[in-house]
Parts: sequence; structure tokens; C-alpha cells
Amino acid sequence: MMDNDLRIRRLLQEAEDPEVAVILLDVVLGFGAHADPARELAPAIQQAFKIAKKTSNALLKGDIVKELDSGKDFPIATKADLSLLIGEVKALKETHALIERVGKELETDFCNLLKSKSFDDFIDNFKDLVKIDELKKIKYVVYEKYQ
Repeated sequence: MMDNDLRIRRLLQEAEDPEVAVILLDVVLGFGAHADPARELAPAIQQAFKIAKKTSNALLKGDIVKELDSGKDFPIATKADLSLLIGEVKALKETHALIERVGKELETDFCNLLKSKSFDDFIDNFKDLVKIDELKKIKYVVYEKYQ
């Protein structure tokens, strides 16, 4: 099993360096790896972030969009990376919202299925259950194929 002690010490050392802007941590999973690396690394990462917030000159300390709009002199590559990150976060938020809407739609349709009073009612409610209207709103989902 891997011992994360050296990694944690180095993480905290780098967090104290005011010139460090990014700390990239690779976590090994699988055979021979630590049984629960997150449990061991999470407190150290939190501690490192607290240290870095106090000492770093380069750390972005807030809303990335506001940081980009602040007029700070970021290298073009950094601006591009941050813009890409903002787009990815937005896409993740939209996906999360979609999954929540689909879940609510499925929950309603399933409840209606269970409340069916007759066989015909059951068939109609089953059709609603397998026809997820929220998916029709996504332009990249080939929905008609599965109806």
C-alpha cells in the first residue's frame, strides 16, 4: 500500500510558496495503492488550500469570471484555460439540472403508473414512463430511434 506521507509533506510545502499558482496532485487507484486515498489526502488538501489562500500571490481567490474581468494581466494561455474551465462548469451545471428534471419526470410518470386503475390506463402510463420529454429538448440526443 502506498504511503502518502511524503506527498502530503510536499503538498504543504508547495502551498507555503507564494510563487506557486497550481498544485497538480495525481492519485493512484487500484492494486498496490492506498486503500482510501481520499480519506488521507482530503484533510491535507484543505489545509494546503488554507495556507495557499494566505500566502499565494498567484492564487485565484474568488469567482473566476470576475478574476478574468478584473483587468489582471493573465497570460493568454491562462485566459484560454480559465475560459474553457468556465464553459465546462457551465455544462456540468446544465447537465445536473437536466438530470434533476429527468428524475422528477420519471418519478411522476412512475407514480402515475403505480396508480393505474385499468390495463389501458397502465399501458398509457407506461408509454409516458418510457417517453422522457426532457430528452427531446437536447439537440444531440437521438430520441426518435427509441420510441
